[in-house]
Parts: sequence; C-alpha cells; structure tokens
Amino acid sequence: IHPGLFFPFHLAISYFAFRVYPSALFMPLMAFGLVQFVVEHLADVFPQVAAAGPILVPIAVGLFGYHYRLVYCASTGSKTHVWIGLALYIMTLGISKGGELGFPKDTAAEQIDALQDHTYNFHHLILHIVLCSVLCMTGMSVPAGGVPAPAIKPKPN
Repeated sequence: IHPGLFFPFHLAISYFAFRVYPSALFMPLMAFGLVQFVVEHLADVFPQVAAAGPILVPIAVGLFGYHYRLVYCASTGSKTHVWIGLALYIMTLGISKGGELGFPKDTAAEQIDALQDHTYNFHHLILHIVLCSVLCMTGMSVPAGGVPAPAIKPKPN
C-alpha cells in the first residue's frame, strides 16, 4: 500500500481528535499529526524522524485519550457517545497492539521492516479507518475550540 494513501487518514484523524482542544493548540497538534504520519509511513525515507517513534506514538495515544475528556466536558446532555467512543478506542488499541494487527512498531528498524509487509499495511489501514470513525463520532459532537472558559462573574457587594 502506497504511503500516500495514509496521508488523508492522518489528516482526518488529527482533525477529529484535535478540533476539541483549545484553538491555540489546534495547528501545533495538526503538525504533530503530520510528524506522526512521517514516523509511521515514511520511516524508510526519514529514519532520523522515525527514531522518534517510540516517544511520539505513546504521546499520540495519550493525546487521543485526552480527547475523550475534552469531549466529555464540552458535551451537553447525554455522555453515552463519549463512553462508547472511549471504550471503542481502548478496545481498538488493545486488539491492534496486543494482536500485532497494524499498530506502529516499537523501534524505527521494526517500523521500516513492517512497511514492507503487506499484511501489516492492510491491518494498519484498517486501524486508521476504525480510529477515524471512532474519533469522528466524538470529535464532531461538540463545537471546535475546546471547552469555553467560564465567564467570570463579579462578586456581589
């Protein structure tokens, strides 16, 4: 599978995940998503960047996880979709990592080797499709820009 196929998925996943963060963080987080694309799909072309994968992948997992807290705080009404999204996110990561089904590898060398494996690439594509769907379900359920700051009310005299 050509690496370019994964680029729109990284853009969409980053958009859905990071649109709920405060507006000032949106563009830096989108840039982080593009670096993650390089780490995962261009490791053979940019091995120096791919070397950061063991650090960046856990950060991405944490940022995506924090997405659910932000959505929970910004949601009005039922929070069921947030809990379902979080459960699907954890289940997806557990199956993907635990079953060696397309989760990014632990080292740059392993990732470079994995890019040559058609089965890994297929599983990784499925992982992107699932993450895109799960993050869309929650990320598009609240306004962009994060939880608005509470209005400061003057103290009564």
